[in-house]
Amino acid sequence: QSCAFPFTFNSVTYSACTSTNDTQSWCSPTSTYNGQRLYCTPTASVPSSTCGSSSLISPSSCSQTVPSNVLQFLFTPCTIGTVRSISPVYGPAGTSVTITGTDFSTTTCENIVLIGSSYKCPITSATSTQITCQIGTSSSLNAKSIQSFNVIRDRQGTLSNDGLIQFQFQAKITNVSPLQGSTAGGTQITITGDGFIPSDTRVIVGSIEYTSFATITYSQIQFITQQPPSDYIDHLIPITILVGENSAICSSVSCNFTWAQSVTPYLVSVNPTSINGPQTLTLMGQNLATSNSITTADIHVTIGGEQCNVTSVSNSSIICDIGNIQVGDYSVVASID
Repeated sequence: QSCAFPFTFNSVTYSACTSTNDTQSWCSPTSTYNGQRLYCTPTASVPSSTCGSSSLISPSSCSQTVPSNVLQFLFTPCTIGTVRSISPVYGPAGTSVTITGTDFSTTTCENIVLIGSSYKCPITSATSTQITCQIGTSSSLNAKSIQSFNVIRDRQGTLSNDGLIQFQFQAKITNVSPLQGSTAGGTQITITGDGFIPSDTRVIVGSIEYTSFATITYSQIQFITQQPPSDYIDHLIPITILVGENSAICSSVSCNFTWAQSVTPYLVSVNPTSINGPQTLTLMGQNLATSNSITTADIHVTIGGEQCNVTSVSNSSIICDIGNIQVGDYSVVASID
């Protein structure tokens, strides 16, 4: 329905909307008011912006005709601007993206840069033809697939880009710790970064797949190394993180791991070698406590399946107390958390 101009209400003729006997502007859909009202909304304005300033559309700047009937709505590409390009078109968290186009708001908070379906890229500057935003960490963007890219004028609508502007978000590795570990395996590796999608992320060291053994969150991956092939020992072996088919970029000091003999802990002797009751044992070796953070609680020693209580540890020795065990020859097994 549309307004019937002129219309008569209470013996008065109106040729435009009126707020008589109402709190809103209205009109009658019939030439003589019969109790039905249509409420009128100005075509040249939109609600106030959420950031506190007034946002106005100027249909008069368009070549198209503005509807004369206030209850009609004109969809026109010239009431909202256009996104023409973005640069770069790919990048990880921390990337600054420059958007060029027309009719951006010079009030920064009236622009919304939407990457994918829901991520609002924080805007750092805005002019009528250029916006810059910087992708933050923990954005939840999926590096597996290309993301849509849109600019929205607050409460006015999405600027035209013909669906051709897209952005490829990239996962990023920011740190790998430690960078080397025992040739026997058992080293816990922690990879920190951004953009790891648990259901879509693969973890590969050299040719060894660790995905099924890894704990993966959006910002961290943890796994424990296996004993490597002999030709991996004392070599830099690349760590590859794939999100979908896309490799995470490396911004760490190194994205390699080394199974290194120089840090591999090993035992060379135990003293005494025979006991006939509870006894204190001294285990000699190398690389038993390469870090000051390693304490007796991190060292585990068993003899014949019985726990030997560790009382002291240094880089070259472990001292532990063993209780009564059955007669026999046993291997001494030590491990370090």
